Formats: sequence, structure tokens, C-alpha cells
Amino acid sequence: LSRAENGMTPGELAKSCSVDKAFISRITAELKTLGYVHDGEDAGSRHYKKLLSLTEAGQRVMQCVNTMIEEAVEKISAGISPEQLETFYAVLSHMDENLLALAQE
Repeated sequence: LSRAENGMTPGELAKSCSVDKAFISRITAELKTLGYVHDGEDAGSRHYKKLLSLTEAGQRVMQCVNTMIEEAVEKISAGISPEQLETFYAVLSHMDENLLALAQE
């Protein structure tokens, strides 16, 4: 949601996160209560077509979360060459594809 410049519908957000719409509905209701997410323009005629976006408070929280993630990645990858990381991510990606294929069998 933080990367969606014009917002996302709950359906788009659910697909992006690989979760069902009911989960998104529950989570966004909580995030709205906390003041981190708001409904924007209507992208259709129904509630689930409302465009969700982060409020200023939500954007500040995401900046903090992103900083924490970057710091953690730096710490856990310390002493590992860029080439080794590239190989690691390539192998991890291939394993992810294999897992998805296995789950679809």
C-alpha cells in the first residue's frame, strides 16, 4: 500500500499480499481506527472498490518500518559479498518457485 501512489482497492491489496479480502477488510478497519489508512476515491460502485491509501501517520510508520528492515538486512548480510548475496537470492527465488509449484499439485 505504501508503494501505491494513487491507492489500491481492497481486492488489489489482498492479491498483492496473497491473502483473502476478508483479512484485508479486518486489518484495514483496524488501521483506519488507528489513523494509518483512509478510504480515498471510489473506484467503482461498491465499498470494496474504495481506494485505500496511507495517511500521513501511516506513511511515517512505514518509513520507520522500512528503516528497521534496511538496518536488519545490513546486519544480517554483513561480511557477505554482493556476488554471494546475488547467488543466495537467485537460489531462494528458485526454491520459492518450486514451493509454489508443489503447492499447486
